[in-house]
Amino acid sequence: MRTAHAARVKPLVGEPWVTIEVLGRRHRVSAESFFQVNTVGAAALIEIVAAYADPRPGNVLLDAYCGSPLRLALADLVDEVIGVESSLRRARISLQRWGQANVSLHEGTVEDVLPALISKASAPTSSCWTHRAPVPDHA
Repeated sequence: MRTAHAARVKPLVGEPWVTIEVLGRRHRVSAESFFQVNTVGAAALIEIVAAYADPRPGNVLLDAYCGSPLRLALADLVDEVIGVESSLRRARISLQRWGQANVSLHEGTVEDVLPALISKASAPTSSCWTHRAPVPDHA
């Protein structure tokens, strides 16, 4: 959540962001944004989602809360990624830096955007996943 205080954060020295690398991708993270700073945990999350979802060419990946661009790491494995987020500023910056043409971003709440996307779906046999899918028990 962005607050009035966070919008006024100014660094005393250096850039207004830090760079964090996860699975070979560099993420620019500002003070007012959310990002999983435990890079080992972030990498494990991506790997678990990839193992659970088994993304393949021909699939569509749905990232229902794409403000943190970690799931974009899976974009190279599928034909299309559809991202939904209430504020897409950070996701757009990541897309520009990484040049992923198979990603479409939709701004708004999931409750508002998802029904419109479903009604426009042209390939009803496509598979869709969200990063909030239940994780299988590996114990």
